Amino acid sequence: IYNKYIKEGGSRSFNRFVAAGKSVHAIQFSTDYFRHDKLIRAYQDGFGAENLLVLPFELLRTDPVDYMRRIAAFAGNDMPVEQVSSRSVNESSSAVQTELMRYINMLFANDPVFGSARSLSDGLNRKLAHAMAHLDALIPASLNRACDRKLRHTIEEWSLGRFEESNRISSKLIGLDLAKFGYAV
Repeated sequence: IYNKYIKEGGSRSFNRFVAAGKSVHAIQFSTDYFRHDKLIRAYQDGFGAENLLVLPFELLRTDPVDYMRRIAAFAGNDMPVEQVSSRSVNESSSAVQTELMRYINMLFANDPVFGSARSLSDGLNRKLAHAMAHLDALIPASLNRACDRKLRHTIEEWSLGRFEESNRISSKLIGLDLAKFGYAV
């Protein structure tokens, strides 16, 4: 959600973005988005637990073959899944890209959630985001890793104590130990 906010012209830091709690147009933020147990329970109540398969995205990243096997088995299909591609598609912006775009947005963009006096056309904003993706190849991997660690640390500090109960309930609802996938329970 934060990366989308930046791509759309946002300029606030992660902490200022989540603290504001505003929502405008397609960029909305609510901590409830990460309380997955509520959504899982609503779908189970609506369709029956036996008719719902919930798998963590982390399983797709770590073991795409097992992920696809589980989907196929749930659907009653014995399709061969050994040939699943592990090629990444539509990857998220790197932390360096996100931070650079945030500063560019401060200078030129109209913040889609919080507003500002400046304006940057949607087309130009998309072109800048595209150029930033190519710039990533020139940025040292060590800088990308350092920025990524800093952003992850900020997110971990913010989320500490917020979602453990939801994660425990979600684990029980879907029958998977989410702690094995890095979720705090």
